[in-house]
Amino acid sequence: MKMFKRAVATTAALLIGGTMFAGLPANAAGTNCDGSQVRTCINVRISGDKATPAARITDVSDGVDFQVNATHVVLQKHTGKGWVNAADKVKDFDGWHDRQDLAVGESKACEAGQVIKVRAKARFDWKRAGTDHEWAYSKPVNLVCAH
Repeated sequence: MKMFKRAVATTAALLIGGTMFAGLPANAAGTNCDGSQVRTCINVRISGDKATPAARITDVSDGVDFQVNATHVVLQKHTGKGWVNAADKVKDFDGWHDRQDLAVGESKACEAGQVIKVRAKARFDWKRAGTDHEWAYSKPVNLVCAH
């Protein structure tokens, strides 16, 4: 299902010509969306010198009903050697949703004069008869701090 999901998502992104998803502010960066029957989107919201990870999972209304859940949304920063968590995981364990779940992680500010590369990380779960899941990452975003 994952290969099919990615193929349909790529086609949809090319047809739509954009990567933003409904309900997120225009300052969302690094957006990464995927899926056909279950649509997952993750990005970093930038506000001044603060970055906030955000994730959304939606059951697409195509006749097949899935329950959905987005959890463990966390901001990560690149150290030059790899990605590490920049903040604690969100406490968004509000259970399964019939149509859509939006989860927002802890905001993190950077220090004056820094330019850091950040991304969002989240776990997406969906189920119909059984349960399936995937971990997703936003595209990296440069956060420029100008205190």
